[in-house]
Amino acid sequence: MLRRDRPIVQVAIANRAEQRRRVEPRLGRFSLPWIEIDRDRLERCAATTPEAAITLNVPALGAQLDNIYRPISARTALELAGPVLTLNLPAGGPEISLDGPRVSAVIPNYNYAQYLPERIGSLLAQDTPLELVLLDDASTDTSIDVALATARAAGRELQIVTSPRNSGSVLAQWRRATMLARGRYLLIAEADDVAEPALVATLAAKLDAHPDMAFAFSDSAEIDAEGAIARPDYKAYYAALGDRALEREQVMPADKFLLRFLLPRNLVVNVSAVLWRTAALRAAFERLGAAIDDFRAAGDWRVYIEACRAGGSVGYVPAPLNRFRRHPGSVIGRYTREQHIAEVEAIHALLLSLCGGEPSVDERLAHHRAALRHLWSLPPIMDDPGGTP
Repeated sequence: MLRRDRPIVQVAIANRAEQRRRVEPRLGRFSLPWIEIDRDRLERCAATTPEAAITLNVPALGAQLDNIYRPISARTALELAGPVLTLNLPAGGPEISLDGPRVSAVIPNYNYAQYLPERIGSLLAQDTPLELVLLDDASTDTSIDVALATARAAGRELQIVTSPRNSGSVLAQWRRATMLARGRYLLIAEADDVAEPALVATLAAKLDAHPDMAFAFSDSAEIDAEGAIARPDYKAYYAALGDRALEREQVMPADKFLLRFLLPRNLVVNVSAVLWRTAALRAAFERLGAAIDDFRAAGDWRVYIEACRAGGSVGYVPAPLNRFRRHPGSVIGRYTREQHIAEVEAIHALLLSLCGGEPSVDERLAHHRAALRHLWSLPPIMDDPGGTP
């Protein structure tokens, strides 16, 4: 947090004349449309690395604007300093964040005390520094005590945010994570999963190299409740429908990624393997509105689709840098197969509409639903092209 006894520079963001025209009309929509920067910190930065680039992050505006993070030299910022700065932001130089960390890791948790030492430990062992937040959804077990003890034993800082009552919604917790995160990048680290040390640094490098990238993800290994490896990676699952592209590293336009890997099923198997550009995820939730909170089993799939609809690119790393824990008490295990198939049907309807009702797409989606119904021992739907005997 910034100290309030220091001089403050208030900053509004604009990067080009046309961008400025987009920014200024929107400022009136926010009661506090500025970010406050400790001027002493700015002066120290200018004295030590005057040409280093500073990233000015405006969370209140980040969901509204494209390219909100633009660098400016500390020396230039000081030369322009006044009661309010409107900055035309040049590119170049190493980034220094004055107002927050580069990466935030938010752990949504509900009654997973038994997994928190390994989960938190794996995040503290990352190759890059993290802001670490435990977002607890009114747990009734010892989660808070365990989390605090784990962070204290490591001598590391952990922010804990609690809820007075359980939200009953994984997606509501994701949305809240986007509001809590101060980093440019966000890892939603599910409380029962485990990260390999290189996960965040590897995916952050992808996002750094591609400013239009909404998210990057890695392959995952699957582990059981005790942590034993159940499968070393998901490459056979990815390739089951004939597309072997996820055997190799990828940077792909988001619209093409949607059609290849989010249709007819979701191949981003676990959000703990995903590093988001925070502004992109926040914007996706704003477009989706409160209705997304009603999803219980397939809401992650819907969020990936929405993020891809906004354009840009998606990155993928084939190394299994995440360990995805499957166990009877997991979130997906809480919902009935009927609930799950109903959500699949809703998402398939959306995908079909995005493809203009293309008959070949309709057939692929219907056959996937029929395969799920057979796998889950659900009765076929007789008027579904893929569900006829």
